Amino acid sequence: MDIPVLVANGRISSRSFPRYRRLGAIARMLFRAVAGVAAQNGEYARRFEALGVPPDRIAVLGNLKYDG
Repeated sequence: MDIPVLVANGRISSRSFPRYRRLGAIARMLFRAVAGVAAQNGEYARRFEALGVPPDRIAVLGNLKYDG
């Protein structure tokens, strides 16, 4: 079953980012499969991209909980 995954209000902390990077190819494979990311800010967007999410699938939308 191909169910698209969308990350809403996405963030990756400075603490968890190195942990994901240590997973290497496994993390890149998982993040590459994400259909879209609505990141909270540019820094989080860059982290998602560094982990393998294609840049055309990432949008910086702010904090959807507080900005809406």
